Amino acid sequence: MVPHPLAIGRVSLGFGLAPLSVAIASTQMTLLCDSSQTPCGFTTMEMVVASKPQWDYFQRLLLLLESNSTVTNERYRKWSVSQLVAGLLFAACIWIVFIFGFGAHLLVLFAPFGIASIILSRFRLPAIALGPFDAIITPFSSIGDLRIAYEAAPTFKKHQFPRHIEQRLIRSPLMSAYLTCPMYVMWAILAPVPLLAQCAPVSFNYPTVKSG
Repeated sequence: MVPHPLAIGRVSLGFGLAPLSVAIASTQMTLLCDSSQTPCGFTTMEMVVASKPQWDYFQRLLLLLESNSTVTNERYRKWSVSQLVAGLLFAACIWIVFIFGFGAHLLVLFAPFGIASIILSRFRLPAIALGPFDAIITPFSSIGDLRIAYEAAPTFKKHQFPRHIEQRLIRSPLMSAYLTCPMYVMWAILAPVPLLAQCAPVSFNYPTVKSG
């Protein structure tokens, strides 16, 4: 599934500015295509899958490029009780290894800890405080910055959302679940690995766009 635009713009776990620039550039030719389905760069409208909020968000990314706006990136690390819980679960896994020894039986014994790790991961996501206009200005910081960007790019033209792509999906929910299932199985039986990673603080980037 395509992530929510606010999740892309405001919080990016391990997602730096260089990949962000590549992602913007790679979508530029895609989103400039109009509803006539005329070939445009590497793709046509037949290959675009996006909701209206996602479409509008990418249009603002194109405006960002056109206006030569400045992107600053701040990285935050957050400690919480989830790291303590992960540490205790990891210690329990090590204790099980000492008690029962190495072997295939560990894959079964680790499974409950893997399930706990999956549940714990849901509580590690940072809370995002959204403003009343974030849905229409992200990744810009304010309506004023968005207006300045439009003034700095007088030739920029926002393309309207083509309604005929609104119901498109990259894959069906059933296929998405089928492709995701092996990842969770590996996560469960190899629990010490993700638990060790979860002992570290949550690190996330907060990109801010300034016009001009």
